[in-house]
Amino acid sequence: MPVTVKVEAIHSGMTGNYNYYPRAELERAVESWVSPYNKPVLKHHDLNSEPIGRVVGANFRQSSLKRGSYCAELTLDILDPDAEQKVRDGRYSTVSVGTVVTSAVCSTVSYTPRTLPTKLEV
Repeated sequence: MPVTVKVEAIHSGMTGNYNYYPRAELERAVESWVSPYNKPVLKHHDLNSEPIGRVVGANFRQSSLKRGSYCAELTLDILDPDAEQKVRDGRYSTVSVGTVVTSAVCSTVSYTPRTLPTKLEV
């Protein structure tokens, strides 16, 4: 039987990976989790693997986990039997999100995408 879970997938502000996501941009992008199609839930960010489920709902709200932040709250249907069991017994208790961005700004030295030196990785 499929497991349906809600997760705070990505938060506004500074993340643990030192990426900064503006609240307005996350709010604008939240619909992209389910449109034009329901995005897959993958293990280990492996784009070549079979999905273990699908994002079936997305909304933008104030975070209950990160004080002063907003989040994309996703509803996930976990359909893979092995993954379902791991959700149920607690082995899968967190998520990691992969994103595609259209621009980046280095917050340390204020480079914009048009002026990035060739050796600076962002």
